[in-house]
Amino acid sequence: MNKKILLAIIIILIFTAGIFIWEYKSKIKKNTLPNKISSSNNSPTAPPINKPIPTNNNSDKAYLEFPFLVDSTLTQLDCLLMFSKEIDINDFKNDFKIKVIDTNGIEQPLSSIYPSDLSKGNAGYYGFKVNLADDYVSGIWKVLVFLKSGKHYDDVKITSDISGKGKFISYALSIENMTGNIVQYPSPILVNAVLQKDLPIAGAKVYGTIKSPDGTIIPLLFRDDGKAPDYMPNDGSYAAILNDYSLNGTYKVEVSADNSNNTAFLTYNGLMTEGGYLSDKPVGENFERRQFFYILL
Repeated sequence: MNKKILLAIIIILIFTAGIFIWEYKSKIKKNTLPNKISSSNNSPTAPPINKPIPTNNNSDKAYLEFPFLVDSTLTQLDCLLMFSKEIDINDFKNDFKIKVIDTNGIEQPLSSIYPSDLSKGNAGYYGFKVNLADDYVSGIWKVLVFLKSGKHYDDVKITSDISGKGKFISYALSIENMTGNIVQYPSPILVNAVLQKDLPIAGAKVYGTIKSPDGTIIPLLFRDDGKAPDYMPNDGSYAAILNDYSLNGTYKVEVSADNSNNTAFLTYNGLMTEGGYLSDKPVGENFERRQFFYILL
């Protein structure tokens, strides 16, 4: 074989292998992003509910509670408290106290609470982390916010947002706009959500919304029953379609998945398996995962 032809073939093979490795790493990076854990005050089926800060004359009593679900597959919690107005850092340290309480009522240690921008001297949000012990108890946890006695923040509201980092094998929700990130009316918006742990998870409660440019919330109905727009029933891939839209602008798509109905199961359906049919396995606990993306119309 001509040396030039052989060299050209080698270069093409190296280039092709490089593209494959880059795409593989990109997929890994995309699929290992931490999922949000839905907190009860920030439901994806409605706009976030901001809780006003009432006057508190008893510093030993929590004046705001933000419950959230912790499942058995997490290693760390990332908590964010968003204030409707910027709070001076010194005022925050002096007037507020934050606690995280597990399902048994035991207080969990927090990392340092950090503001959004130290250089400005105030912040619209404050965040902190909770590193989970190996023997932590799953269930409903709470973020408690205390206000120093006699202090007033009557015109300030707080919203919480909780996300988590999972173990090597954890619940993961990935969503994709099958129509593309730029859609032209009247093309339908087709959203696909894949839920998995060590296997795909079928039978879960998967639901979502699309927030239009004018703030209107449009519900999304996801299905995994093999009926259009879904392809195969009970394979852990859930599909939803939206035709009712017309405004130009940016749309926010938010999708959540949980096992609140205790019907989710790990499935081999749709996978290539040796040895014939393998039995499904129930998930056996509740969990919550939430993801979002934007579409430009």
